[in-house]
Amino acid sequence: MPVLAAKPRTARRPQLERETPIVALAAARTVLEEASLRLGRPLPQRLAARLAHQARRIYAHSPSFRRRLRAPGDTGRDTLHAFMHHWLEGLL
Repeated sequence: MPVLAAKPRTARRPQLERETPIVALAAARTVLEEASLRLGRPLPQRLAARLAHQARRIYAHSPSFRRRLRAPGDTGRDTLHAFMHHWLEGLL
């Protein structure tokens, strides 16, 4: 029986960490730490992984989100922090 070769990928989904200097997990941990200080209580670290996953997923599927995060200077990072703060509010 012939062995079928794996089908080559024609296009990869955009990846946040490959295309920008932003590290999603580091940004999520920063947002989590800021929220912990504001609330006066520690928040579970698993929330940081969840926020980072959401950022990567939305980056891969949303051209407008990608444009915002690819903005020059610190604008992309600041935009991601704002989104993560918003998402975290929804999780709490």
